[in-house]
Amino acid sequence: MPEGCGNDRLLAVALSLRDAATLYRRWSVAVGHDYDRDVAGEHRALTDAVVARDAAMASRLLAEHIDRTSASLRAVVQNVSEHAG
Repeated sequence: MPEGCGNDRLLAVALSLRDAATLYRRWSVAVGHDYDRDVAGEHRALTDAVVARDAAMASRLLAEHIDRTSASLRAVVQNVSEHAG
């Protein structure tokens, strides 16, 4: 167990979220071809909203962040299925 975390369940959740984020990040650029995206800027804006305790802004930014990744991946799946059939 890594130092600093005595809660196995919390550690497992954190590691699972990290792994999922890594996977989506790799897919959205390499597979989704979303090269014009400023992911670091999106994360900064989201962090700023959270630190400012602006729940409405943080929720909106997070939804946009997730939607953009999802849309990019859906476009690839649709393109592949159109060319396969």
